[in-house]
Amino acid sequence: MDILLIKNLIYNSKSADELLILEKIASKEHPKTKLSYFIESLYFEKTGKIEKAIKALEKSYTAKEIGMLTKPFVLQEIDRLRRL
Repeated sequence: MDILLIKNLIYNSKSADELLILEKIASKEHPKTKLSYFIESLYFEKTGKIEKAIKALEKSYTAKEIGMLTKPFVLQEIDRLRRL
């Protein structure tokens, strides 16, 4: 999943705005999956908007699973964010 590799590179850089660009690409390339919601949540987390990050993950719960982005993973991420 090349998008997740790119996500890692962007997330580890200083630019959060590039995550929004990647989110739009993910939404187009993998519609109806958890991927775009997950990337959106990373953007909100990186910009300090934890509640919005949690909401993005909650929206992803009913979307189609893809790769490591499963319901249990989403629940783990929500729990991790709530502890921040």
